[in-house]
Formats: sequence, structure tokens, C-alpha cells
Amino acid sequence: MPPNDIGSSSLGNDVDKNAGTLVLRMRANDDMRRIREMHRFYDAIYNQALLDIEFVLILSRSLHELDGFIVPEPVHDCANVQEPVLISERHHLSARLALRRERQFEFNNDQQIIYAAVNQFIDAPQQQSKLHLVNGPEGTGKTTLFNAIVGNIRRTNFITLVVATSGAAALLLDGRRTAHSTFEIPLETNEISICDVTPCSDTARLIKLTSIIIWDEISMISCDVIETVNHNIQDIMRSVDPVLENIYFGGKVVVFGGDFGQVLPVIPNAKCPQIVAQCLNRSSIWRHTEVHHRHTNTRVQQAANTVDGAKLREFAEYLLRIGNGSEPPVPGTDDRNFINLYVVELNNLILDQFLGKIQEFRSANQVDDPEGQIR
Repeated sequence: MPPNDIGSSSLGNDVDKNAGTLVLRMRANDDMRRIREMHRFYDAIYNQALLDIEFVLILSRSLHELDGFIVPEPVHDCANVQEPVLISERHHLSARLALRRERQFEFNNDQQIIYAAVNQFIDAPQQQSKLHLVNGPEGTGKTTLFNAIVGNIRRTNFITLVVATSGAAALLLDGRRTAHSTFEIPLETNEISICDVTPCSDTARLIKLTSIIIWDEISMISCDVIETVNHNIQDIMRSVDPVLENIYFGGKVVVFGGDFGQVLPVIPNAKCPQIVAQCLNRSSIWRHTEVHHRHTNTRVQQAANTVDGAKLREFAEYLLRIGNGSEPPVPGTDDRNFINLYVVELNNLILDQFLGKIQEFRSANQVDDPEGQIR
């Protein structure tokens, strides 16, 4: 039955039948929107829609009781149950590989060492921790390295999860997902927090089949968040092998990325010791993580000419001095007691540069229901 004909058969005046037809049409159309342009997977999508409707009707009537159209027997196996999320992941995998098949990555020595170190763990047994951290300042090629690792692994048909702490960083990676969206991390976390991913969910099935997790901008997130994700993955992998419950991240290869010379976790009303205490290197996970330091600035190496190279090198060294705390402060910035008169004067000076009517929007410092907000 073509997708547009789902539920188009005449069912008379029977309200239950018409309602069942409407649900079938809506659910199948929803699946088709989720996996747009994947016509060759129609049978799996249609069968998954039938399974979902059968689950909804299980407490009242069976889908087989609705006359007017022929209902094929859905296949109740693991492959079919996980089709929506896996078909989507593999479709995007094929699309990304097609875009990158001609792209070649040229590594320097630092990148080549890290690239080889990560890839050798892909086929290693799961019963061991395989955690890596790529630490380096901006411009040292971390994103390029991550995309190269992902491309190499996906060419062998393995599934990878690539996430970032911030949305801006996620846009630079293959996958373009934030960690909070992928792992369904609660907005407020502590040492006993749990993610919303249940062991029987589609996301859990995807995690079970994932070979490697890459998590960028790890330096700016609390270690409570990282440990919450770790515990959730351990709980999910326990159904695969009970031993994996005691292995960090369930035995998955995990590659963290970040720059500890930039922004550290933002802890409201916290002082320096409290902020440092929330960093990854204060977590028990750190002791089992192999740290790779990046020093070579690839942007300087790839400069079109010596003038551009000198400017990029000067700016890179300036950022390093700021990160190391050795850059002297700008005169006057050590006085934090700014006069409101100066602030108003500066605001008016900036606003005068814009045409049109000025409208002021006031922000809120909290949400009514933090756990119910969109992540």
C-alpha cells in the first residue's frame, strides 16, 4: 500500500474504525517525516507504525479487528523495533560519507599520534576503559581530527555518536548534536542525577550499537553531567553484559575534546575552588583517561602567506597568554565598580548607530519548570 493511501479505504460509519484509520495515517506520516526521502526503507517504517499502533490499542482492541484494509503481520524482532532511530542514523551516515568521500585529511605529527591511538581501540574488547582527552587551544585542529576519526570509523559501517556541550561547537562536527539533546541530560544535575534515557528506548538501542562517542567542549561542563551520562550508559550496557556495568561508559571508546585554558564550568555564585572542583580532572573518570595535548597551531601552518601567518601566530600566542594568566590586564579593567552614568552613555552611543524604534526586552533569571523545558 503506497504511503499516501494508508487508511484511505472506506470504513463505513464505525467510529472506532475511522479513529483507527486516522491514528494509522498520522503515525505512518510521522515516521515518514522523521525519515524523509528514505523510500527504500518504506516496509520497515510501515511495519514500525503498525507495532506502535498495536501497542496503543493493546488495552482495548487489536488492530486486526479493524476492517476495511489488509494489515500485514509486523515482524517482532530487534532489528524491526529499532528501525526508526537506526534507519535515520544510517541514512545520515551514508549521506555524510558521500559528501566526504573525496576529502583527504593531512595530519601533522600530533594529530597522527592521536588518530592512531584512538582507532586501535575500536576493535578492542569492551571489558576495559577506553577513554581519551584531546586537550589543546583554539586553532590546533581538534575539530578536524574528530571529523577524520568519525569518517574513518563510519566507513567500516560502525555507528558513532558525536556531540558537543554547546550548540555553536556542535555545528562544526559531523552529527551536529548537543550532549543534552542526545543523552537527554536534565537541566539541573548533581551526583545522584539520572538521564531520561530508559534501557528500552530507541536512544538506548542506538547507544548499545554505538562504537565510539566523541564529546567536544568537555572543559566547560560540570563533571556531574559527565558522570550522569556515564552511569546511564553503564546501566544501558548492563543488559548486554553485566560486566559492562562496572566499566566506564559501558566499555565504549570515548574521546573528549576541549581547552582547559578557556571557559571552565559556569557555577552560579561559586568561587574559584568550587569551579575547579567541578572540572573533569576532579572526577574519578580522569584517572582512567589518556590525555593527549595539542600544541601545533594548524591555522598558522596553513596560512596563505607569511604576513597572514605572522598575524595568526601573534593572535594565537596572545590567546595562550590569556589562558595561562600571563597577559597583563588592560589599564582600568581591574576596577569593577563601573559608574552607571558611563554604562548609559555607552549604551546610548551604540543605540544611536541603529535605525528604527528601540524596544527593550527584559530577561528572566529562571524558568518556571526547569525539568519540563525543551533541551
